[in-house]
Amino acid sequence: MELILGLPPMSQFDAAAFPLIPAFTDEPDFAPYDHLPNSYPLDNINTRTAYGADVSAQMDFSDEDEAPEQALNLVLWKSKGVDSPMPTINNLRYQQLF
Repeated sequence: MELILGLPPMSQFDAAAFPLIPAFTDEPDFAPYDHLPNSYPLDNINTRTAYGADVSAQMDFSDEDEAPEQALNLVLWKSKGVDSPMPTINNLRYQQLF
């Protein structure tokens, strides 16, 4: 957007980003394409026996910030089947909240 408007980069991330200009052309390409089939079943849902299902059922998801963050993070981490402890948060300001 900055390039379109002729503005300088607003951050180091903008300055280092690769411009998308080569992705656009003046001529549309109407050639058909082959899609990739789903590699994961889209109707696969969590079951009542999934890790943390009983704890998650007790959480309040009515608003974004109502569920207890650390407990939810632990459920999400363990539900991946990862056999390692959940990473610790190294942000001191964040740690002071808990």
